[in-house]
Amino acid sequence: MPDEQPLDDPPLLPAPPEARAALAALHGTVRARRRGNIGAGELLYRAYTTVLLALFGFYLALGIVDDAPIGVGEIDWVRDHGAAWVGLVAAMSLAAGLRSGAGGGPLAIDEVDLHHLVMSPIDRRIVLGPSMRRLALGAVGLGAVGGAAAGELASRRLPGGAWSWVASGVVCGVTIALGAVAVALATASTRLLQRRPWIATLVASIVVGASVVDISRDTGFAPGSVVGRIALWPLTFAPWPIVASAIVLGLFVMGYARIAGLSIERATRRAHLVRQVRFALAQQDVRSLILLRRQLGFERPRTRPLVRLGTGRFEDRAPALYRDARSYLRWPVQRIVRIAAFAAVGGIALAGLWQGTTALAIGVALLSYLSSLEAVEPFAQELDHPLLLDAAPVNGSGVLLAHLAAASVIMTMSWAIVAVVAIAITGSADLAVVAALAVVPAAVAAAGGGAISIKPIGVDADAGLMLPSEVAGPRAVLRLVWPIALAGIGTVPVILAREAADRGDDLLAVSGPAIAGVALVAALVVTWIRVRDDFAAAAAQATGRR
Repeated sequence: MPDEQPLDDPPLLPAPPEARAALAALHGTVRARRRGNIGAGELLYRAYTTVLLALFGFYLALGIVDDAPIGVGEIDWVRDHGAAWVGLVAAMSLAAGLRSGAGGGPLAIDEVDLHHLVMSPIDRRIVLGPSMRRLALGAVGLGAVGGAAAGELASRRLPGGAWSWVASGVVCGVTIALGAVAVALATASTRLLQRRPWIATLVASIVVGASVVDISRDTGFAPGSVVGRIALWPLTFAPWPIVASAIVLGLFVMGYARIAGLSIERATRRAHLVRQVRFALAQQDVRSLILLRRQLGFERPRTRPLVRLGTGRFEDRAPALYRDARSYLRWPVQRIVRIAAFAAVGGIALAGLWQGTTALAIGVALLSYLSSLEAVEPFAQELDHPLLLDAAPVNGSGVLLAHLAAASVIMTMSWAIVAVVAIAITGSADLAVVAALAVVPAAVAAAGGGAISIKPIGVDADAGLMLPSEVAGPRAVLRLVWPIALAGIGTVPVILAREAADRGDDLLAVSGPAIAGVALVAALVVTWIRVRDDFAAAAAQATGRR
């Protein structure tokens, strides 16, 4: 008996010109309805102003970067080890593509298209072709912009012409970004990986592990390290790493041609979640974004904790901290690895910050903020059930502060990893002294930033709807930027200490007040979380609003 055709693969018929024209007209109508009354000229104007503001912000950020070239020893270090570190970024990007493809990505197809077009007897390559091309163009654009920015930063500290660094950065960035998309498309159409997604996770771990081995053993055989050699062309030019770009292009062509094997069930699930992600983005609902991202990654708590905690005095005297400990002990492995990876990359950025690239403070802040969103999970879970907290015969603010204390412990561990990695790379005793004094205040401030961004505690979330656009816009930007600034405020003492070391001044005399300032900011954030509910209630009572 011949094998039956899977339900996911309807009989594909050659599409006549009329079908292609109908699909194009349908997609054009959908885009026009989404655009509404906004004309093409207004869209172009918005794109022009967005690009102009982005370029202005980029060159403004470049103004704070020290233009002084690094020493000969540092240049040799970059030449010998830089490819492996860039390769780690490429390996992590490829790993993300593998996991995305195994989970039904990377395409975010509308549910209407899934039910009425993808399941129709027309070649799926025709139906999904526009989505794949838009995805590829977006990856190429993002990789080119990111690579050009990294190349411009490198040209200010390393020998070689600016245009050569920008060109190599663009090629490397496009290879990394398009490689993630290509791997995801190829994985999404592979039956074995659809049925056994753990194989994709295993391959992703091997790819990242190979880059880690290259870093630790001073080798260069990992696939990511080959891509990293492209970024260092102005220092050590070798044409053969361009093979990596050719392989990426071949993977994309293969994924494009094999898209008919896409799993409809996984694509439907992903489409449903992506629609909720877009709504959460529009509402700036960080908590919903975190939960939806975990669903997209099939991330679930452990059925068995890493360590079993028995009942006793700890549970009776500090029930909130006991619950926090049990929550952290049920974290899945991928979440622990993710936070450790954020900390390790943050340590690399902090090392570059100590060596003179001040703009890397933004990277440290972003990575610390992402880690803080994971660390405040018990705090967020408490806010997910406000009625239970109000009904309990305890002080609700005290419970939240206990959760924040537990999150601060996790962030202290994360910042300790950041400091250890940075010290190991730079070998600076001065950095070790500053980091040892600044780790705890920086961790508490970062945990407070994550807690503030989860939910505006005690404040009416709809209050901003009645504000004029001139006020609502800056308010939304401040709400997004303020927690990230709190998460990265621990870099300020490092910057001041580096400048003091360059001038030959007393390190602690300069960085000590900055560390005290970070501690004061952390204390103010904790105090604000403690009194914010009472303040909001008093304000509502004074204005007669319920």
